[in-house]
This record gives sequence, structure tokens and C-alpha cells, in this order.
Amino acid sequence: MPVSVVKAATGWYLVLSQSAGRGGRTVGYCWVSGADQEADLERQVGRVTLGALERGLRLDSVVPEVGSGLNARRVKFSRLLADRR
Repeated sequence: MPVSVVKAATGWYLVLSQSAGRGGRTVGYCWVSGADQEADLERQVGRVTLGALERGLRLDSVVPEVGSGLNARRVKFSRLLADRR
């Protein structure tokens, strides 16, 4: 992968920060496990966006994803990590 990523014991993926000046984008990623949680996903997108603004970060985009909690397949997340922009 073009970015450094570690998987924590909690199952969360942590993207390690890169030095300033390397270019790239700042992207928020939000996920819920079922389509019945669309409202939760919208709230999560709002919280991520607000949290970034409060920290002085400019988000280039926020990527929402709905996927089963039974497997670790996250199509949009994998695309983000593979994207070299």
C-alpha cells in the first residue's frame, strides 16, 4: 500500500501520518454495518467533518461506506488506501 497502515488490537485501522510537504489529500472515512443504519452514517459523517474543522484540518472528501460486520471486506476503504493521489 502507498501509505503506512497498522491494525490495532481493537480492529481499527490507523493510517500513520506522513510528513508535511508530501502532498496528498485528507480524507474522512465513515462506516456502518447495515443499510438500516443510514441515519447513523449521516451523523457519523457530520461528526467527522466537524471534528476535522475543529482541529484545523481541511477534508478533501468524506467517504461513507455500508458493509457487513461479518467480514473485513471494505471496498471503499481499500480503494482509499491504494489511491496514490
